[in-house]
Amino acid sequence: MRLRPRHHQLLRFAALGVIVASLTYAIGRAGTRVDVTAEGLSRLSAATEKLIRGIDKKRPVMVHAFISDKVPTEYVATRARLLNVLHEMDQAGGSGLRVRIVRPTAGSKAADEAIDDFGIKPRSVVNRSGGQIGKMDVFMGLAFVSGPH
Repeated sequence: MRLRPRHHQLLRFAALGVIVASLTYAIGRAGTRVDVTAEGLSRLSAATEKLIRGIDKKRPVMVHAFISDKVPTEYVATRARLLNVLHEMDQAGGSGLRVRIVRPTAGSKAADEAIDDFGIKPRSVVNRSGGQIGKMDVFMGLAFVSGPH
């Protein structure tokens, strides 16, 4: 039985789709991370990677990151880069370095923890959205802890 050229092309296209989906799934499961930005915004420097690898597993470091979900437009890129770097640190850290990302809101338990336990306070920043100018309290602080806490 011979396939028509149109059916043959359709089968090839479907096979290509299966291959792409399979590769995407396999790479995702392998935990492979690639920074495809020209500036290397999510890439850790060689010195940072060396520092992370040098952390004594008997005395691990915990990074507590308190980062608001909602930030003014001017801070969106900074927030995204910070979260990307934190995720890269968490991936590179193994058992020596763990990253905990907390998204506090005003008056929440997470906000109280940031203020009381780590001295990280929200900063009041200008928010220009919808043609209006106002103020917004934003958390964007880190605490590095090693040993009991």
